Amino acid sequence: MAEDKVKDGNGGWFRRINGTISGWGAIRRELEGTVKVLVGNALARMDLVSREEFEAQAEVLRATRAKLDELEARLAGQQTPDEPGETGGTTGR
Repeated sequence: MAEDKVKDGNGGWFRRINGTISGWGAIRRELEGTVKVLVGNALARMDLVSREEFEAQAEVLRATRAKLDELEARLAGQQTPDEPGETGGTTGR
């Protein structure tokens, strides 16, 4: 009789544990869904761009920087100091 109580007691306990463990799968799936939604919302608020758009804008920036460097060099060449003997464009006559 004591053996029967042990078997029933253990069997009930094991059944409860097994039921709890199988319930964890549902909890895990629910948590995964919730986390995916939260992460998706956070990423949407960050105003991120795709890799393709980033690369396109980086190329535009490189081209603009090259043009700026070219224009700065041309401007520096036009602003050379007056040669000796010149009065800066005005004549003393």
